[in-house]
Amino acid sequence: MVRALLEQFSGYPALWLACATSGILAPMPEDFPLVYAGTRVADGSWTWGATLAVAVLGVATRDLIAWTVGRLLGDWLLHRHWIRALVGRKSLDRAQRIVTRHGSVAVLFGRFFIGFRAPVFAVAGAMGVPLRAFAAYDLVGLVVAVPLAVAVGYEFGPSVTEALAAVVERTRLVIAIAVLLGVPYVAWKVSAARFRARAGVDDEEKEVV
Repeated sequence: MVRALLEQFSGYPALWLACATSGILAPMPEDFPLVYAGTRVADGSWTWGATLAVAVLGVATRDLIAWTVGRLLGDWLLHRHWIRALVGRKSLDRAQRIVTRHGSVAVLFGRFFIGFRAPVFAVAGAMGVPLRAFAAYDLVGLVVAVPLAVAVGYEFGPSVTEALAAVVERTRLVIAIAVLLGVPYVAWKVSAARFRARAGVDDEEKEVV
């Protein structure tokens, strides 16, 4: 199934869509479509210039979405227990420490953490990193990381795609089980967090009285 999807993955619009949704809607890092794009450049289907331009635009779109979500949620993302439980408390805590310590430069560091990019970008937005600074550091990371990932696919060719497909295929069952177990677990964690938060508010009101 995965190989069939990869074979149907054609055209620059598909590359942009895969990069723009990676780590948010699509449960995969952008490295997957970028490496695959390199194989398309290697076989002559795509050109270097267009591939890099579309890939950078797609990943930048995803990064901007993450920053915007953080900016809109603000304190909700950083302090609401049920939101933190839903997104991932440990990831948010780690991202918050990085942004607190490094400021806007954390955006550049986050680019090279596979599977941890979106939380860093969202927290950067929530903690008030300006859009201009975010875009500048993100662009620096993109012009390094995107060509490197595409070059890996170009250099090693279909063998890399086969390896990625094998990894995805072998983890499909694990992902399915995780989803089936994770949905009720997340619902329980959110309910418990909201109950604790409400209980804390009630205790504070009693103390005031």
